[in-house]
Amino acid sequence: MLRLMIGDAAFFAGMSQYFDTMDGTAATIEDFIASFQPHTSHDLKAFSRWYAQAGTPTLKASGAYDGARRQFRLTLTQTIAPTPGQPDKSPLRIPMRVALFDANGARLETRLEGGGKAHEHVVLLGAASSTFVFDDVASPPRASLNRGFSAPIRLSDDMPEADRAALAGADDDPFAQWEGLQAIARPLILDAVRAGRSEPKQDRLAAFVSSLQNSVQRVAASDPAYAALLLYLPTVGELVLDVREADPSAIHDLRLIVRKSVATALERFLLDVLAQSEPKTFDPSAAAAGRRALRASALSLLSTLDTRHEALIMRAFEAAATMTESLAALTALSNIETDTFDRALGSFETKWSSSPLVMDKWFGIQAMAVRRDLRGRIQKLMARPDFDLRNPNRVRSLAASFAMSNPVAFHAADGGGYRFLADIILKVDPLNPALSARLSTAFESWRAFSADRRLHAHAELTRLSGAGLSRNALDIIGRALADS
Repeated sequence: MLRLMIGDAAFFAGMSQYFDTMDGTAATIEDFIASFQPHTSHDLKAFSRWYAQAGTPTLKASGAYDGARRQFRLTLTQTIAPTPGQPDKSPLRIPMRVALFDANGARLETRLEGGGKAHEHVVLLGAASSTFVFDDVASPPRASLNRGFSAPIRLSDDMPEADRAALAGADDDPFAQWEGLQAIARPLILDAVRAGRSEPKQDRLAAFVSSLQNSVQRVAASDPAYAALLLYLPTVGELVLDVREADPSAIHDLRLIVRKSVATALERFLLDVLAQSEPKTFDPSAAAAGRRALRASALSLLSTLDTRHEALIMRAFEAAATMTESLAALTALSNIETDTFDRALGSFETKWSSSPLVMDKWFGIQAMAVRRDLRGRIQKLMARPDFDLRNPNRVRSLAASFAMSNPVAFHAADGGGYRFLADIILKVDPLNPALSARLSTAFESWRAFSADRRLHAHAELTRLSGAGLSRNALDIIGRALADS
């Protein structure tokens, strides 16, 4: 961010001065910033507020196009929420890379504030609100903001969702494109949840799927790792953070509908990915790791189409040349409610039963699965001879995976997930107080969920609070119950 603000020449000159003068000393952040000041006209004392003020700034962006003047005016407004000890915040100096795209997805060559023509500009927001004027803008633009993750901010804008989807499909900046798709996916799911609908609005869903399809197919050949990231949807655990009275099951169902729509639209592409990346021998290169990541994403999405590609996914599991590929296929099979998953689990166990750390993965995959038979499965896992409450890795692989990585099952409406974890904590605490305290943190967010879930969670927390737990566990439980 500092380099973006002062430019390469000043940045590298400052770095040289810093190492020449501070090497071997107990340097401070003030010493670091001061090394750059002789080489730039920018006020770096204002930049230092990034280190002095707590909190992440929120930027709101709004744009207005004047066709007669061929101008685009971009207004940026920053706010920082009060934090303990800092009720009033001063504006930060925030550099941001900006590019403008036309309706056809072409990047426009424009001038910023009368400067030279360029396809991308850096704007510097130093006040609470500023307006930046772009000239020679031939048509109404779509603004690609915070390109390259220019600054660590929360960004919102007034762009219509249809324009956002079109921009995401054409954007040539990886971060801005990924962020644009995420900014569509989250409200696509959450708006339906808040409205109590059983599925997203079809026009919005179609626009998102089309944009994602264009984006992925455009980059898959050159950067499969990035294509795999584009196929990522926010998890249920992430989405519940933005919902009051959260119902993880409803969020899961809506998210699954979106994933099925993506899988259906990209089905031919996903099948080609699997056909073209058939594993043979292990390749540790970054390029091969990218291909494995995209292959894992393809398996995961195809598993949402019920049993249509079950046999293909099983063959991928059997042909896996690496642990990464084996676990990816096994996880995909866990999404399909047939006994093929159990056959794959049996094969995996036969191969790796003598490797406890690998078997921890085997336990964890089952604990994180959203399946109708999960409760019975977990009881069977706990009854196995190789499940030992005195083995912290094994307990974490089952109980922590369930409570912290399977919000649908842990926050079940009937409270069964809470009871299971509370029972585990009571058994583990005399053996490993540190582990029981860690498991207890899964209850910390219980107030964010629906009333029936809160009732069950409160009952289990009350049971734990009176059970004579160790000090650290009791402290966590007590804080969770405070003000309830």
